[in-house]
Amino acid sequence: MLTWQTERSVNVALLRLDDVVYLKHFRLSRIDVHLGKNRGGGGGGILNHAGTLTLNSSTVDHNTAPGGGGIASGTGSGNTEGGSLVTLNKSVISDNSAFGGQFAGGGGVANGGTLVSNSSQITGNTAPGALAAGS
Repeated sequence: MLTWQTERSVNVALLRLDDVVYLKHFRLSRIDVHLGKNRGGGGGGILNHAGTLTLNSSTVDHNTAPGGGGIASGTGSGNTEGGSLVTLNKSVISDNSAFGGQFAGGGGVANGGTLVSNSSQITGNTAPGALAAGS
C-alpha cells in the first residue's frame, strides 16, 4: 500500500489511480484535492480504477469532470476485472461538478464499486442534467 500523509494541507489538482500504474491500494491523509479539471473523462479530483482508495481527514472540493466531478471510482476502462473500494474517514467531498449530461454520474462521486463513509460529508455537489445528480 502506498501512503501519502502530511502534517499540513497540501493542494493537489488531479490524482489518477489505476491498474496502469499498479496502485491497487492508496491511502491519503490530510490532503486537499482542489481545483482539478478533467475534460476528457471521469474524476476531476481523483480517478480510481479497480483499486482501494482511503481518504483520512482529507478534502476533495471544487473539481470538475464529465463524470464524477470529485471522485470517479469503478472497474475502469477496457472492462478491467475487479471492483473498487473508496473509504472516506472524517473527509469532505464538496462543491464538485460533473458536466457530462444525462449519464455523467455524480457531481461529488461517480461510484461503480463500494463506497464506505465514516463521519464524512458529501455535500454541495452538482451534476446538471445527470440522472445521479449531486451524489
